[in-house]
Amino acid sequence: MSSEKDFQYDIHDVQNIKTAFLDLQQEESTGFKLGFGTAILSYFVLRRMTYLRTGPRFAGSIILGSQIYGFYTHRSRAYYDYVAQQVNLHASEAINQCLGH
Repeated sequence: MSSEKDFQYDIHDVQNIKTAFLDLQQEESTGFKLGFGTAILSYFVLRRMTYLRTGPRFAGSIILGSQIYGFYTHRSRAYYDYVAQQVNLHASEAINQCLGH
C-alpha cells in the first residue's frame, strides 16, 4: 500500500472537460447528420444536373459531405483540445508544487 495520496483534479477543470466533451459529442452527431445529408443531396443534384458517371458523382458527393462535417465540427474539436490543454497545465502546475519544483 502506498502512503501517498492520489492526485485530485480541480472540480472546475473536471466540469469544464465534461462540458466540452458533451458539446463535442453533440457537434459530432449533428455534423455527421449534416455531412451525410449533404452527401446524399449532392449525389442526386449531380445526377440530375451533370453527365458524370456514378463513380465520380459518388466520390464528389462524399468529399463534399466530409467537408461539411469537418467545417461544422472544427470549432468544437478546437475548443475541446484547448480545454484539455488547460486541464493538463493546471494538473502539471499542481503536481510540480507538490513535488517542490
